[in-house]
Order: sequence, then structure tokens, then C-alpha cells
Amino acid sequence: MFSFLTLLLFLIKFIINYNISYNLLNIIIFILISYFINKITKFYNKKRYVNYINSIRKIFLQTNFEVMGYISKSKGFISKNDINFTIILMKKINLNNKEINFAKKAFKNGKKKNYPLIFKLNNLNYLIYKNINLINKFIEIQIELSFINRYLHSKTRKILNIIFEEFNISSYELLSIINKLKYNNNHINEEDLFFNYNFNKEKNNNYHHSNNDNKFQNINNHKTDLEKAYELLGIKYNDNLLTIKRAYHKLISKYHPDKLISKGYSLKKLEIAKIKTQNIHKAYSIIKKHIT
Repeated sequence: MFSFLTLLLFLIKFIINYNISYNLLNIIIFILISYFINKITKFYNKKRYVNYINSIRKIFLQTNFEVMGYISKSKGFISKNDINFTIILMKKINLNNKEINFAKKAFKNGKKKNYPLIFKLNNLNYLIYKNINLINKFIEIQIELSFINRYLHSKTRKILNIIFEEFNISSYELLSIINKLKYNNNHINEEDLFFNYNFNKEKNNNYHHSNNDNKFQNINNHKTDLEKAYELLGIKYNDNLLTIKRAYHKLISKYHPDKLISKGYSLKKLEIAKIKTQNIHKAYSIIKKHIT
């Protein structure tokens, strides 16, 4: 719509300049036409932005309740505590009847055996990666639900670790979230979470240090993917981690939906940008594994 209105304004200006002399009346007419076109443009841009915000809310709710269903099912059964926590959450965030039914369906979908957890987390992270409040709220809900039965199941712990890794949550950020939650829930055990989270990282580091030959062989096997990753981020092999992170965040920011919508991008172009962002995420992940 934005592109059409811009073109229309250009045509009107061209017609006026070509066919009409520059008298006061014609200038006033042109100013009025420009004013109304700008008003219409702002109206449609605002409408598109509101629709975009609503779509983020919808995807957040869907992913949040799907992951809640996935976590609840991870221990082998859905407890009354799981159900009560979910119902209370729906009331707490003021869902209407339509949204409640939507959330229930999402929770049920998350219980499916082949639920694509990482894919869903990547899609959510793509939309809210700069919104720290939303990310923290999502993680708070999943942690609180994980401890709702006063213990942390081993399978549930693995799911939480995946969530922390996909959202790149540091130990400090995780501790802040846990400290906030412990005011209302004394059953949350940070030692259980932190031990496993740090242990996995330590184990991965030990693996890389004690298997240099395997690592070298692994890099050779994926050399093409690694080269493509460096090329996509526009960086060099000898660049340090800080430079790599800056290049990554610069590209992510470039293709963020907020910026693209403000530029009047079509839905098709937004979808292409989404795929581009997913490739950037993947490239960064490949490089980070290579250098750590």
C-alpha cells in the first residue's frame, strides 16, 4: 500500500507540474492532496504495525503453551498441578474465551510425540530476540512449570537446557530469573538447574580439548558449511569472537520485521527475510561451534 501511494503522489505531482502553471490555487491543491495521501499512508502503516504486534502475541501464546504442554508431558503424565498452573496462567494474562481455546489447543499440540521444539523456539526467537522482557517471561513460565510438582524430572531438565541454549541465556541471566521466581516458589532449585547447565558446557569443552584429531576431522567434513557460514556473515577466518558477534547482530538487525514493515515490505518479502534470518542464525551457530 505504501508503494502504491508513493507512486500515486509522484504521478499527481508530475501531472500538475506538466499541465498546470504554478499559481496559488494549484499549489494549495497539490499541498492538500499530498497531506491526505500522507495521512492515508500513515493510517495503513499503523494498521499493518498493529497487525504485526497482534501476530507476535499470537505466536508467543501459541509457542508458550505448546512448550508448556511439551514440558508437562516430558515426565510421562500430565499432573493436576500442571493443569492448575496452566489455568491460573490463562487468567493471570487476561486471555479472552477465544484465546483460552487457542491456548488449550496449543497445549494439546505440544504434547505430541514429534513436537518440533527447536524449530518452534527458533521461530519465536526470530520475532522477539530483542525483547528481553518477553524472552524472560517465556523462560520464567517454563521454569516455574518444570518445578510445579516440587521436583525436576531429568527429561524436563534437558528441555530447559535446550531452551536456555536456543535463547542464548547466560548463567548470570538465568540466576536473575531464578531469584525472581523464588519469591513465589520455594521449590525451584537453582543448584539442580545450574549444575546440569554448566556441566554440559564443561563436558563439551573437555570433549573439544581431548579430541583434537576428531575435531580436525569434523571440521574437514563440514568445511563447505563453515565456508558458507563465514561468507554469509561477511567475516574472515581470523576475526575474533567480538567481531563475529557484531557482524551477526548487525545482520539480524537489518532483517528484523520492525524495520522491514516500516519500509512497506510485502508479506512475500517478509517471508524471504525470515528465511534469510534463519540462515544467519544457522551460520552463526556453525561458526560458534567451530571456534569454541
